[in-house]
Amino acid sequence: MDKDNIYIFNNKDLEYTSLLHPSKKRNLHFQRFEFLGDKLVSETLTKWIIYNKDYDEKQMSLWLTNLICADTMNNIGHFLVPYIQYTGIINKNIVCDSLESWIGAIYLDAGDYHSVILGLWDKLLHIEYSKSYTNLLQELCHRHNILVHESWVKDNNIYTYSMSYNNYSIQQSNVSKKTASYIVHEKMYYYLCNILSN
Repeated sequence: MDKDNIYIFNNKDLEYTSLLHPSKKRNLHFQRFEFLGDKLVSETLTKWIIYNKDYDEKQMSLWLTNLICADTMNNIGHFLVPYIQYTGIINKNIVCDSLESWIGAIYLDAGDYHSVILGLWDKLLHIEYSKSYTNLLQELCHRHNILVHESWVKDNNIYTYSMSYNNYSIQQSNVSKKTASYIVHEKMYYYLCNILSN
């Protein structure tokens, strides 16, 4: 995915500044853009949920939390990685911050940030809340003929759940087997979605 296929800036300086992390060069605007982008994403997705989903307050809150969590933001914003100017290894948090900064810059560029946000989150917005990541992962694997391997062990009342696909593996330990399983299924689901979207 190319960022210019999503939005083309009128003011290129805004775009440059939004992807220039302060670790690379003193840039006070990055945090300001990031702060603005964070609010714009939350506002846009909140309005979409209210107008399109018949959920109670708890369900809406959980749905929004899932849409803006670090893993989701990282997967959505991964297309920006080649353009982020950062000193060091670009990790999940840097991708999230940069995505928010980039969206904030679109607003300042007088761009249609609503359409950009809804376009980036489109696939996730149309996943039914009632479906668990276990079901979503099963459907995804079945649809694309993907085989994942999973196992779990219990040691001193700690459950360790593992899942692998090719050379990628995930492992999670927790006193709750259900929690460990949920986290692993969620991470594998987003990992596979990212692979299939490239």
